[in-house]
Amino acid sequence: MRESFLHYLWKYKKFQTNKIKTSQGEALNVINVGEHNAHSGPDFFNAKLEIGGQLWAGNVE
Repeated sequence: MRESFLHYLWKYKKFQTNKIKTSQGEALNVINVGEHNAHSGPDFFNAKLEIGGQLWAGNVE
């Protein structure tokens, strides 16, 4: 699968957001996908995820 296709899926949330789980089975909610980075470094800046009721913010690779 091409990385550009994965970027598209993530950027536009083209996945079932209510069915994402961590490897431990906890629900994962994508609150904000972040800002796409077209340069070197992480793929997306400042994403926000909720895992098991805990809010996480940071970059997504």
